[in-house]
Amino acid sequence: MLRLPDGMRDRLKATAEANKRSLNAEIVARLEWSLDRDLTDDGDEKHSLLNPAGLAAMRDLAADAVRNLTEMKGMIAEAKAVAFQLIEEREAAEARKSSAE
Repeated sequence: MLRLPDGMRDRLKATAEANKRSLNAEIVARLEWSLDRDLTDDGDEKHSLLNPAGLAAMRDLAADAVRNLTEMKGMIAEAKAVAFQLIEEREAAEARKSSAE
């Protein structure tokens, strides 16, 4: 059993939901972050994956990566179609050349 000040449980629960974690996982993550920070305090919180802002930034990067990969998939499909068209045109030209000889 853990005793928390009034309102802290609700704040932790809301943060846990935002981070898609259980209340227990949120508490553990925050304790780990705090202990790690005490041991290696470099003053750079924004890159911490346990920091809610860091998690949000990582989610945004992942979403951007998915969008970029989707765009690249479309570009690859277009390039493939053009390549096949060029191959067909070359083969047709070679067939015409062979039949003319």
